[in-house]
Amino acid sequence: MDKVEEPTALATADPIKNFQIKLDGLDGEIKAVLPSNITLAAFKRVVRTAVQNDLELLAANPKTLYTACLECAKQGLLPDGEEAALVIFGGKNGKTVSFMPMVKGVIKQIWRSNKISYISANAVYENDFFDYCLGDEEYIKHKPAMQTRGKIVASYAIVKTKDGEFIRTVLTKEDIEKLREAGRSPNGDYWTKWYDQMAIKSAIHRLAKKLDLSVDYEVIEDTKEIPYSPPKLAAPQTALPKPAEAIEVEADEPLISAAPNEPEPEKAEATPPEEAKTKPKVNSKGKQPF
Repeated sequence: MDKVEEPTALATADPIKNFQIKLDGLDGEIKAVLPSNITLAAFKRVVRTAVQNDLELLAANPKTLYTACLECAKQGLLPDGEEAALVIFGGKNGKTVSFMPMVKGVIKQIWRSNKISYISANAVYENDFFDYCLGDEEYIKHKPAMQTRGKIVASYAIVKTKDGEFIRTVLTKEDIEKLREAGRSPNGDYWTKWYDQMAIKSAIHRLAKKLDLSVDYEVIEDTKEIPYSPPKLAAPQTALPKPAEAIEVEADEPLISAAPNEPEPEKAEATPPEEAKTKPKVNSKGKQPF
């Protein structure tokens, strides 16, 4: 990574405010390396939160702090303690800050490559059933014990590519310990408190070296952040039927009467037209004409 010059800005009495001013001075550099799926505002907000939660970061070499922030942006990870972290290390030249990807961050990068359809990583304990084979027909079989699992004896990681190929890595306890002792803080909190997570992370890191995780950050989409997205509903192939229009029908009698009608006054009966045609005519004397 290119060398980063420490940003210059007018100092204030508030160390957090002073850090924010200097971080704002790096907007151009951060935006140049930040993937398009992460906004500049969101990234800076997470960085400020990380610093506020660990003020010792401000006591370390400031140049290393800003370099770690840029490296985190370049990797497309957020320093939120889950995807990545800004970690303080002590040395002969004083405290420095380094960018450290976490388990979730490495898995995120693996998914983002858009070349993997399945991933699994676990720690193996001494009372688990565990068997693996190398060679032409590799396999891993792991059945965790339901109780009293004992101490960790191994860790492993598996991915399946979209081409159907399985890629595996197994680390024995000896392998895990070698990696721990080769680290900058072999007895730090991460290893003493979360040995199982560090063992899993070590297996994932080892596996990631076998994968091509290159990705075009300029065209990456948010949907690549997750392994599954709900399918979109297709438009109907035929037009939906229109609501049926009301049809007027004549009924002899209404189905329901709200109230009986009042009887109307009697009127002189008129001879219906049909009866007028059939009833014989009579003259004034009451006789039918011939």
